[in-house]
Amino acid sequence: MLLFYSISKKNLMKYLLLSAFFVLNIAIYAVKDIKQMTDTSSCSTILYIHADSVFVGHNLDEMFETTGLVIVNKRGVSKREISWSDYNSPAGLSKSKIQWKSKYGSIVYSTLGKEFIDGGMNEAGLYVGEMTMMDTKFTEDSDLVKMNGFLWMQYVLDNFETVDQVIMDLAHVSIDGPNPWHYFISDKSGNAATIEFIDGKLLVHKNNKMPVLALFNTQYDKELERLKDYSDYGGHKELSLNIEGDDTRFLIAAKMLNDSNETAKNKNAANYTYKILNKLLGNNNQWSIVYDVKRMRMYFNTNNARQIRYVDFKDFDFSEKSSVMILDIRAELEGNVSKYFIKHTDLINNEYIYKLLQVCKCDDDTHQLSSFFSNSAKEVIIEN
Repeated sequence: MLLFYSISKKNLMKYLLLSAFFVLNIAIYAVKDIKQMTDTSSCSTILYIHADSVFVGHNLDEMFETTGLVIVNKRGVSKREISWSDYNSPAGLSKSKIQWKSKYGSIVYSTLGKEFIDGGMNEAGLYVGEMTMMDTKFTEDSDLVKMNGFLWMQYVLDNFETVDQVIMDLAHVSIDGPNPWHYFISDKSGNAATIEFIDGKLLVHKNNKMPVLALFNTQYDKELERLKDYSDYGGHKELSLNIEGDDTRFLIAAKMLNDSNETAKNKNAANYTYKILNKLLGNNNQWSIVYDVKRMRMYFNTNNARQIRYVDFKDFDFSEKSSVMILDIRAELEGNVSKYFIKHTDLINNEYIYKLLQVCKCDDDTHQLSSFFSNSAKEVIIEN
């Protein structure tokens, strides 16, 4: 979810990412009530499991036309962490505390180009994606290595293959930054988890603590509290697809994901995943993405081109000798679009960063912001 304010040079570093990724006119959740967000901006992520199929679905709803890339990342790239404190430091980047070499290739979607991603899946079938959650407060534990939330997602895809591995790593590496995000992760086995930071503490839901494999823009525990009023979850009310009330997406997802009678009718699990996403759309959907985890395929469409495009992992070379490949997520194509990918270059990366800043109407700060993000993306990579 994206927003840029026009800010002074004096406050640029302090508010850079804060302004960049807040929602336009976002409805902040009250302490006890869940406010409606689907008329403004919202995100949805679901995991649909049917027979031996596993599908991850994600919606981005935004108030302006969001630019972006689909990026194919390769193995064997040496990288370092960058934290939010680096953005605020007048001395520049701090000394690296951790370094890694990407173990897995990945296909991701991003509004800010390479490394600073919004979500994606790697060769092992591990998915990670962010959504706005205004109650977020990241841990301030000084013993943990801090990494900004955009890069952390790419770090996860570079290094891990299971949900449990990601969660275990959070004992050493944590997320920082002003972006009020929580995260949905899943793997090839159909395991899933939510990662949230509430009052400075890590909170994870998985297994029997995650009865609905979905995440939106509210604390998962608050969604569970509402769910207790409904049959099959301890209450007496009946869940339906026409349920009324504030932001009912979680309740609708619970109905559609767990309705065995409905899912049995849908032989094409990919189509049913899109059916769920379509039911969860707000009024400003920018794109809907589905990963077929078992088949290793990414489907996507955008509000300017609703025809489905897809890419297969098998169509790309993820080896160290290969090139990073990119495709404009809004390209008006159809079917298998693997052949339309082109080699990533810093020039193209900078172009898409600049495009986003223009859309966000950053006025006089556009060039300075563009330069900052471009240079930060290069700093992640360690030259061999």
